[in-house]
Amino acid sequence: MTSYRAENPEITWSNGQPFSERFEDHYWAKGDPLAEKAFVFPAQHALDHRVRSNQHFTLAEIGFGFGHNFLLTAKQFLSVSTNATLHYYAFERFPPPARTLADYWATQQTPLARELIERYPNSIKGWFPVWLHPRIRLVFIFDDINRALPELEAQVDAWYLDGFKPATNPEVFNAFVYHQMSLCSKAGATLSSFSVAAGLRHGLTAAGFDVMKRPGFGTKRELLFAQKPGNWAPTPKLVPEPLIIGNGLAGTAISRALTRYSIPHQLLTSQQAKRASNQPAFNVYPQLSLVPDDRALFSLAAHHFTRLHSSEFEPAPMHWLSTDPTRQARMARLAEHLPDDLLCDQEGHLRFPTAGILHWTPGDAVECDIRQINASDTHWLVRSKDQHELATDTLILATGAETTQFLPWSMKHIRGQSMVFRTSTPLPRLYSGDFGLTHLSKDLYLIGSTYALDDRSIEPRDEDTRALSAKLSAHFPGIKIDPTAQHTGVRVAYPDRVPGFGESFTHRFAQPAWQRIYQAHACIPEELESNWIFQAPSRNSQALNGPRCFASTGFGSHGATHAALAGESIAEHLAGAPRSLPRSMRHRFRPDRFDPRRPMKN
Repeated sequence: MTSYRAENPEITWSNGQPFSERFEDHYWAKGDPLAEKAFVFPAQHALDHRVRSNQHFTLAEIGFGFGHNFLLTAKQFLSVSTNATLHYYAFERFPPPARTLADYWATQQTPLARELIERYPNSIKGWFPVWLHPRIRLVFIFDDINRALPELEAQVDAWYLDGFKPATNPEVFNAFVYHQMSLCSKAGATLSSFSVAAGLRHGLTAAGFDVMKRPGFGTKRELLFAQKPGNWAPTPKLVPEPLIIGNGLAGTAISRALTRYSIPHQLLTSQQAKRASNQPAFNVYPQLSLVPDDRALFSLAAHHFTRLHSSEFEPAPMHWLSTDPTRQARMARLAEHLPDDLLCDQEGHLRFPTAGILHWTPGDAVECDIRQINASDTHWLVRSKDQHELATDTLILATGAETTQFLPWSMKHIRGQSMVFRTSTPLPRLYSGDFGLTHLSKDLYLIGSTYALDDRSIEPRDEDTRALSAKLSAHFPGIKIDPTAQHTGVRVAYPDRVPGFGESFTHRFAQPAWQRIYQAHACIPEELESNWIFQAPSRNSQALNGPRCFASTGFGSHGATHAALAGESIAEHLAGAPRSLPRSMRHRFRPDRFDPRRPMKN
């Protein structure tokens, strides 16, 4: 992939009907498309009988278009009296622009259409999970289906194949796609399509589907229905009871994601935590690169998710400026590869229109001075200084700078200091480049932060205050400020500067003799060092039903942007839900990838 931009759908309109110049076909037949689409797609899959309580129902549509099939399915799904969750994957290589969808659906009275428009992503490639309703999660996948399907980790219950005509869209209607659909289908999964072309029928049959024709809608004589052999069974929701250690940005995000999935959990914190979350607000914007790699694509998805699902997020367009000509030129080149509604260059003034401020508050947590964590063959035992013990089969570490006190991962520690100040000089609400600037209230601002590698002290320093003041003066000559507070914290980052989240297998491939992975650090009092124990389980816990460990850490300076989606990824995993990020991306972000003892093939 060399460009961030999604491919142009090339839509023209005639008498209120959209036409695809690329595929030489209308998006739907003349008249109201809802009745025909309702018959060909949701009506063929017996949703009223298959959707059951405490269930994940996974539906994938190839050719999302204007979203008719999704909205019709959502309406029918919500009419069923159940607490099941619909996970809807919307594959679309040529997504219509948000403005086009908004203009079209403004004339319709369709449930959830407004929510669809509000949550619709920018016209960029990637995977974008969003919640439209407490029981409906929609994952937009704007990419080539041949690249996206092998990345899908889901057992699909039903497929909608609505990608124009096989004759004009061979990128969708081909043997590779049919085979990948079969691999992602559970036994008894169903499929429907307008097309009954012989090539489609033969291709699906070769991929392992039982194919048949059914009566079509109106003047169309037939439609296609297919089913994977075997008896279909629902996917139950899993309800573990995890224990989260850490209530900074990462831990709070995990807690809120678990709550969305109705998973009971405990959240612990410590007064000694040196978290980088110790400041009143954070700038939220995507972390991008000139090449759209996994880190940049995740950051765009996380930025979109945070904007929609963090209640403390306040929209505020961000100005970006650097006094370094090289950095400024690089950002200007980057703006050429992104749509203007995401990053625009207005005569040398760079703006992130979708940026914002996160006025973060930590989650409700139990204060616990943790001194020992042991793993048996079946559970974790967490022991505090006062010998209070908590047992859990699932441990989640959101411990930030303290992560390397628990686990032997290679991570960088970075001390940062920010400063709150007053000024009568008018400043941008949100500003970035050589430093971050955030408007807090009236004449009160936050600037941050300094960067000190391998420094774990959290005592404020006068020299850092002077350095931050000098940066302000360089960008805003003549400014007069009155510093009112300093905030310090230590953040961690992996050597590759990519976040780490998901399940960790460190404890499963540890040797039984290995008992201590906490290492002595200069900032930890010597008398406390011997009390930190993280004991590995016996070899018998290699079984899959042994205790499980997850982690969310290594966000560097972008925790406010990235933590929410990382938390969603962990929560969906624990709930037994289909995964919302590409398989290879999650593998790249696995938290234990820099454990020196990790088997290379694992």
